[in-house]
Amino acid sequence: MTPNIDRLAKEGVRLTQHIAAAPLCTPSRAAFLTGRYPIRSGMASFGKVGVYITSAASGRLPSEEVTFAKVAKQQGYQTALIGKWHLGLNCERSDDYCHHPSAHGFDHFYGITLTNLRDCQRGHGSVFFNVLAHLPLKTLGVGVATVTLLHARGVVTVRRRLALSLAASVGAAAAVFGLFIVTFPFFNCFLMRNREVVEQPYVSENLTQRMTDEAVEFLAKCVLSFYFVLRRNGRQPFVNTSENCLIVSDCLSEMGLNLTTALFTSLRRCRNCTVTVIQCIESTTQDTCTHVGSHCCLLLPSLSSIQAVHLLTPVMISTVSDRNSARPFLMFFSFIQVHTAMFASPAFQGTSQHGVFGDAVHEVDWSVGQLMRALDRLNLRENTLVYLTSDQGAHLEEISIRGEVHRGSNGIYKAGKSTNWEGGIRVPGLLRWTGTLPEGKVTDEPISNMDVFPTVVKLTGGMVPVDRVIDGHDLMPLLQGEVERSEHEFLFHYCNAYLNAVRWHPPNSNLTWKAFFFTPNFYPENGTACMHTHTCFCTGSYVTHHDPPLLFELSRDPSETRPLTPDAEPAFHTVLEQIRAASARHVESIIPVQDQLALTHVLWKPWLQPCCSAWSQLCRCERDSQRSPAGSPHD
Repeated sequence: MTPNIDRLAKEGVRLTQHIAAAPLCTPSRAAFLTGRYPIRSGMASFGKVGVYITSAASGRLPSEEVTFAKVAKQQGYQTALIGKWHLGLNCERSDDYCHHPSAHGFDHFYGITLTNLRDCQRGHGSVFFNVLAHLPLKTLGVGVATVTLLHARGVVTVRRRLALSLAASVGAAAAVFGLFIVTFPFFNCFLMRNREVVEQPYVSENLTQRMTDEAVEFLAKCVLSFYFVLRRNGRQPFVNTSENCLIVSDCLSEMGLNLTTALFTSLRRCRNCTVTVIQCIESTTQDTCTHVGSHCCLLLPSLSSIQAVHLLTPVMISTVSDRNSARPFLMFFSFIQVHTAMFASPAFQGTSQHGVFGDAVHEVDWSVGQLMRALDRLNLRENTLVYLTSDQGAHLEEISIRGEVHRGSNGIYKAGKSTNWEGGIRVPGLLRWTGTLPEGKVTDEPISNMDVFPTVVKLTGGMVPVDRVIDGHDLMPLLQGEVERSEHEFLFHYCNAYLNAVRWHPPNSNLTWKAFFFTPNFYPENGTACMHTHTCFCTGSYVTHHDPPLLFELSRDPSETRPLTPDAEPAFHTVLEQIRAASARHVESIIPVQDQLALTHVLWKPWLQPCCSAWSQLCRCERDSQRSPAGSPHD
């Protein structure tokens, strides 16, 4: 079903205890980029809502935080983010972009700033209908019926003006809610290229293919800007003949690349030429265009050899730096799929036996294959580290308005997204670096997605910050077999801003203990999901606290079905004592910061709303140069 992803697993290292730092996308992505628990940056909510749900929210990943993209850029890397961001956008105006990916180290951005909600696709309903599950509608209905009956019997008197005012208030609230639902996709589901909105609302059809084309073109552009080395005749000026230049189309053909003209959108054209010219970033002489036949050539000075790259993901690419070579680059590709609302491009529809979810998985696998083949064509396989993961487990509550099952599967692991049961935080982890990492290796050591930060920083030649706590650890010694154990003795699992569970992997032991201080209340009670609220919450009546904590040993019970007791487990009290002590030390290391997901930061603010046309037109526009993908998805 996923031959390209399966090939990555066979050719690299597979992590079987790979843990997301949070069970929701916004805090998990913050931890991934910074190497720090989200509570440290304010990206963990003290309220119910744990992610950004509108594009015009003022919350953000604080600018004081250091991302691996910032470090890579400081080290001379060209950086890009393609796909989903979900960490804020604007501060005070609709165009200040103070929380845009470019403010966090990414030179190039092509993607969405929010997430792919149901509301972003016609016919999928609205995720906000779940708000009704949190309103005491039954109680209100009984109250209104009781007052009406008592009024009819003369027991109480309800003035007509009061009744009409209440009815008008309810009607106005319903109208506002309905208007919000109707207009939500126009204001929040938009596609950006750098700081320009290029499609609002975006069309999901072919969106993964468009992003894949953008990623391949970014790779090719970075490499090609150093690849076209044109000869000079000694110290003579460039000669305007075909002998001394490479025709662009021929060069692309030789490299086996099938690229669209979007690759060249920022580059100059020659007069009377039919093919766009590639301009070298590092050129030290004035560009010289020459017309050769029906093609254009750009005459440039000789350049040094191509810089090798690595690829890290969900998907991300960065370079192993050779300081004597050309400028390296880093790319983070963050898939829109297979988050709901579920979709698949026409070429993939009906290709799976598992409905649209399976079709979407096929498309993601195709995209991974395209990226890997692009690296092979660019002769970068042996210099490339490929890291593939997810930011949290599958969302088990996802059932479409037609009753279709759109949720994924977490296999043997309990529960899913929004919970710290293994199904919510134990995620795939694949790493491939041909010639550097062993093929077919499997490690069950606890590894966090926060480990990507120090790993990338060190590979780029940067320094891990010493002015703050970094919770991740460099993965390379473990991956290369220099050490056998993870540096994570303890991992702390947060439900929003609340310490929910702790994982302990004792030294000189293969055991992994996990203690829960509280657990979500599932509905139905014998299930493993919160079907009544669409997602599980972290406070109040939505959870049950445990004293003593629920204790599991994951090497014997990875599905977390058999909580241990003092009678059945001799080490019960000793283990909990160690976990409590570690928790106390960890909590002491947390410096209070502003809650970036507080209600005031999450609410929609019209003055922060990006709009690519006019409000009267509901901000509609279509000006994406990648609207029609270049090649067949089955190429």
